[in-house]
Amino acid sequence: MTSLPPLEKGFATPCILPITLSKLTDISIPMDRLKFHEFETIIRKIDANLKVLRVKAQSQDITFLNAHRWEKLILEYLPQLEDFYLRYVENFNREYHYPGGPDQFISSSWIKRQWTFEVEIDDESINYFVR
Repeated sequence: MTSLPPLEKGFATPCILPITLSKLTDISIPMDRLKFHEFETIIRKIDANLKVLRVKAQSQDITFLNAHRWEKLILEYLPQLEDFYLRYVENFNREYHYPGGPDQFISSSWIKRQWTFEVEIDDESINYFVR
């Protein structure tokens, strides 16, 4: 398993050149400052045979909870993906409302792969999981 260090704020995605990592099958990516569209650009530029993808995002971009964007990205660029783990942490705010519908993560693609969407709420944060 490979773990990448958190990317710095102001990371310029347009400068990423395509790279082939044919032996890379398992990756864990902590993203505290990266926006979802920047993450998409990175995935599109990496030619890898990822079987396992772990992503942790910290309340920077709610787009990380957009099931349709994930589904499109996985189907187009990660079709061989077997295990997908997403954790999105939102700092607790009593006025915060989840922007998606409850059925976003129940399309045939999610069901076929047996990936589920879960929410855990504690005193400090709301944790969204896909696993």
